[in-house]
Amino acid sequence: MTRELALFVADVLRAERRRRGTRRALTPFRQAVLVLRWFRDATPRTCTRSCSNAVPPATPT
Repeated sequence: MTRELALFVADVLRAERRRRGTRRALTPFRQAVLVLRWFRDATPRTCTRSCSNAVPPATPT
C-alpha cells in the first residue's frame, strides 16, 4: 500500500462525509489506512463468518 493510495482514498472518504454531513471517530486518513489494510488481509474470500468463528455450517433438513 502506498501513501498516495491512502491519501486518495482519504480524499474520497472526506468528500463523502462532507456530502452526507457526518463525522467519524477516525480521521479520513486513518479510516483509509484501516480499510486498505482490511482489503490487503490474506483471509480467503471464500471463507464466511462461520468459517472464521469455527461454527459448523447448517445442515439441510
